[in-house]
Amino acid sequence: MTLYSDNPRLKLKTVITVRNTTEYRRNCRKLRDRYYVENIDCFEINKRWYAKTSKLITFDYERKEWVLIKTNKLYYGIVGFESDNTAKFGYFTENKYNNVFVHVGNYGTVKALSAEILERCGYIEHISTGIFHYKKSLTPAKLSKMSAIEGRKVYREQGYNIEDNATEFREKIEAYENYPIKISHAAAKYGKMLGVTTFGCEIETSMGWLPEHIQNRTGVVICRDGSIDNAEYVTVPLQGAKGLENLKYLFHELRKRTLTDIKCSLHFHLGTIPTDRLFIVSLYALSVRIQDELFKMFPFYKTEPQGIKKKNYNQKLRKLGTTTLSPNATKEQFTRYVDEAYYRIFTFLNDGNPPDDRWNRNNHQHNHRHKWERSSRYFWNNLMNMFFSERNTAEFRIHQGTLNTQKVINWLFICNAIVKYAEKNSKNILSGSSHISLKQVLNYYGENFKTKDAIFLSDYLNAYVAERKDYFLSDYKAEDFISGQEQADDKTYEFEYKGTSLLF
Repeated sequence: MTLYSDNPRLKLKTVITVRNTTEYRRNCRKLRDRYYVENIDCFEINKRWYAKTSKLITFDYERKEWVLIKTNKLYYGIVGFESDNTAKFGYFTENKYNNVFVHVGNYGTVKALSAEILERCGYIEHISTGIFHYKKSLTPAKLSKMSAIEGRKVYREQGYNIEDNATEFREKIEAYENYPIKISHAAAKYGKMLGVTTFGCEIETSMGWLPEHIQNRTGVVICRDGSIDNAEYVTVPLQGAKGLENLKYLFHELRKRTLTDIKCSLHFHLGTIPTDRLFIVSLYALSVRIQDELFKMFPFYKTEPQGIKKKNYNQKLRKLGTTTLSPNATKEQFTRYVDEAYYRIFTFLNDGNPPDDRWNRNNHQHNHRHKWERSSRYFWNNLMNMFFSERNTAEFRIHQGTLNTQKVINWLFICNAIVKYAEKNSKNILSGSSHISLKQVLNYYGENFKTKDAIFLSDYLNAYVAERKDYFLSDYKAEDFISGQEQADDKTYEFEYKGTSLLF
């Protein structure tokens, strides 16, 4: 609309507004015998006009519009800064992805619209609390502590599993699904090679904290774990390119904010995988056949933890008679073999109790209720959830604690290759007629997709495995069984193959 102040020469009727200024009548709304300029002095909400000075409305700085106070859940906090750097307070709808906390003078700690408006005005984050402080007000000693990773919390009020934190788990799924992530071409390309596999990541830490707004962005639930000194961060089920980009961002933040130590591990749960008996037996048998080679790409204490860890959390799987089928077996013999192997695996996972009316895959009942009581879960590939949970996931537990994005992504693709190879090569795996190497398993991508990028991925992963094997063999020969330097250099480690380090 054309305001009187913009062009006072129009031959239109004018009025005196509530601010005692002249304005064209057509630009005004009459409220209680006084004239208010529309969208300047008054605003329309739900087909009704309210004066700007009304106590019934306020400006929502998140939605950038005027709203009714009584019908909106609003927070009062910092929404910006004046030209003299004085904090500007206002109301806003909660944004679970952006809202942060800031310490301001006499006001104490209050909520702020976003980290960006604080950083633009000279505020910096205390990395261990997530609270922002005005940089110029800090002493040199306090300033030096702003980036120091401190603090431990074992979250005793939290449950041990995502199922034990069911309400938060549902909320984090919704938050993650609704958070927009920009997906790169490379992530989209490699995401397709994961197929429909879903992956949940469990990250054990020794110190530090992840702010709530980043938990919401990345779909992280904090779970309790009695074996570590700090939080265990568990992601909601991720998938494809968005899942890959999410892992990349999550570990970028975790590297800044947390630490790991020798007590920590990294676990991946892979889901949306077959649940039939043949696949379960095939995956178990493949895991047995490649485990000796796989253990060589990790510190030696993963193979022999005695004297280093209080418990062996990543034992090698027992054969359970899953690799003795004759290659000339008939169809009936093959079916009977699979059924018998499945029976032995179930019995092993149920701590010696075979399937019956009490314990079976339909009711998901295990001989022991609590997961830490189930001795058979403490193996490098844990199939417990394939039998005793609705999740139907295979858990890969062997990886040492890490905050390194490249290690995490590479390990995910290795685990996925193991699952996919087991799905597509069950007869070859179960016959035991030929040696199966980890290289054959990782060649799944190149042989299945048959593209230049897929072949490169297989070659890249094989080179990565070889590099890891050489590194830990060298440590073993030097009698460094914990590979302490590898843990110390975790955040800065970088593997490169033909000019490529991180895949995306």
